[in-house]
Amino acid sequence: MKSSTATKYCLVLLILATASPARTVEVTDQSLPAAIGKVAVLPLENLTDSDVKYQYVVEQMQLALEGSGIDFVSTKQIRPFLREHRIRSRGSLSIRDARLLRDELAVDYMLVGSIDLIRDMDIPEFSLSLRLLSGDDVLIKSAVSVSASGHDYTRLFDVGTVEDIDKLVELVAANAVKQLLESLQKQAARSNVSGGGRWAVIPLDNTSRNRRAGMIVANWLVSDLVNNGYQVVEPGAIQQLFQKNGGPAVGGIDLRRSRLLYDSLGILYILTGEVDLFKPASGLLTSSTPELVFGTRVCDSQSGLVVATFESDIDGDQFETVFGMGRYYAMGKLAPRALKKMQDYFEKSLVENGAK
Repeated sequence: MKSSTATKYCLVLLILATASPARTVEVTDQSLPAAIGKVAVLPLENLTDSDVKYQYVVEQMQLALEGSGIDFVSTKQIRPFLREHRIRSRGSLSIRDARLLRDELAVDYMLVGSIDLIRDMDIPEFSLSLRLLSGDDVLIKSAVSVSASGHDYTRLFDVGTVEDIDKLVELVAANAVKQLLESLQKQAARSNVSGGGRWAVIPLDNTSRNRRAGMIVANWLVSDLVNNGYQVVEPGAIQQLFQKNGGPAVGGIDLRRSRLLYDSLGILYILTGEVDLFKPASGLLTSSTPELVFGTRVCDSQSGLVVATFESDIDGDQFETVFGMGRYYAMGKLAPRALKKMQDYFEKSLVENGAK
């Protein structure tokens, strides 16, 4: 009798192992309606230390666009135009260049973005940020930052773990495109605006061992703000303005340029900060989790005064419940937990300071 009961119990566990994932698994269905017009796909910025998988990432992203029914001008097709007009920026776009692309190529949107992380380890990790711009104004129309570790697909009894970086890139790219289109529809249908006005995100100072961490976290901040209803100005428009007025800005700006953001782009709040620790999971078969320590601050563009600050020290083990559930293995999945707390705090601080 006991043996029969144990057998039934094992069968139940086996069914659960194959049917019920223990961790959040990305959905790759691409049946979303895609009547958004024509898209120009700009070269991605590579924020990693390797370009080995760069072309593969671009190919998978464009396959996902094609699978979603999007009419697009590929990166390869657009390169001659970029060279002719000396458009050299990657990962961002000035409003002048966006309008030139819109008018000359007859496209409705420009897709820009960056490869934030790609780690080809025993357990790979990949993070991709994408944004859609229209050229009609400087505001971002849609933005996503999608990340995954091979561990994110593991079910009970360690079934399903993705150990191949190409497969992980394929999964993440497909979901990034799907979420980008969903974000576009969501923003277009939104009737209320969060944050009290236009926001600028300035790349964060960086004292971590990853030399691009300040830019990576800035990308994640942009995506998070846009998807929570904030009006975020395209970083390329901001950097274009700074190039003409003292050069690039990282971690903060002086009062003159702060006011210039308000006068030229209508920006009310400036978000920046610093990254102190940016430590991805080890990527070994014996699982480890990432760690992220950063601080942010919001400044009023007209006065230059800091109206809110936020500090975060977070790691992937903090949210573990039982049997490893709740753990975060990808840095880009861990960061949003801190960003949600940051936004809630900033909203409260702005109200208390009468800034909204």
